[in-house]
Amino acid sequence: MGFNASVGIGWPASSYTGWGVYGLNLTLQLLEMKRNPVWLSAPVDLEMNGTFLSIAKKQTLLEEIATKTGSLEFDFPVFHALRNDFRPSLDEQLARGSINIGVIFFENTEFSEMGIRRAQDYDLIITGSSWNMELLKKLGIYNVVNVFQGVDTELFSPKNKSKRDPDKFVVFSGGKFEYRKGQDAVVSAFMQFYANHPNAQLVFA
Repeated sequence: MGFNASVGIGWPASSYTGWGVYGLNLTLQLLEMKRNPVWLSAPVDLEMNGTFLSIAKKQTLLEEIATKTGSLEFDFPVFHALRNDFRPSLDEQLARGSINIGVIFFENTEFSEMGIRRAQDYDLIITGSSWNMELLKKLGIYNVVNVFQGVDTELFSPKNKSKRDPDKFVVFSGGKFEYRKGQDAVVSAFMQFYANHPNAQLVFA
C-alpha cells in the first residue's frame, strides 16, 4: 500500500480566531511539505485562493457524506480540536483517522477521571505550552508532546525602535484578557518589580 499524504484537520480554518489561524497555518505548512490537507469543517471568514477553494470543495463533498453516514473514517491521520477536560471524546468526533491526534490549549487544571480516559483514547495529544504538557504528564497522560506555534517572519519581524521615553523600562504582556493568559499574575509580579524600579511601565496588548 502506498503512502497516503493526506492529513485531516477537524476544525474550521479562519483568518481571525485563534483556532482558525492555527488551522490555516497547519494547512499552509502541510502544503509546503507536499502533503494533502483535508478540511473536515467549512472555513470561516477566510480569504479564498485557488488552492483553498479546491480544499473547500472536497470538504463540501465530505460534509454531504457525513450527513448521510453520521461519521467519517479515513486511512490517514486526523487532527482534532479539544476543549477543557478533553471534550469531545474521540467517539463524538465527526471523523476518525488511522492516527487520531488531539490538540488542546487549556486553562482549567481540573480534569475528571472520564476526561483523562478521553485523552488516552487519542494516539497523541499536542499541547500549545510546556506548562500544559508538564501538567498532563503529572496526571499520567504520557501520549503528549508540546508544539509551539511559532512566528510567521513574513508577517512579523523586528523593526527600528520606536521613539519612546529612554528613562522608561517597558514590560510587555501580550494576549487577550482571560485566565489562561495570567494577567493577574503579571500585575502582581510587576507591582513587586515596580516597588524597586519606579521607572518601569507595564504595557498590555
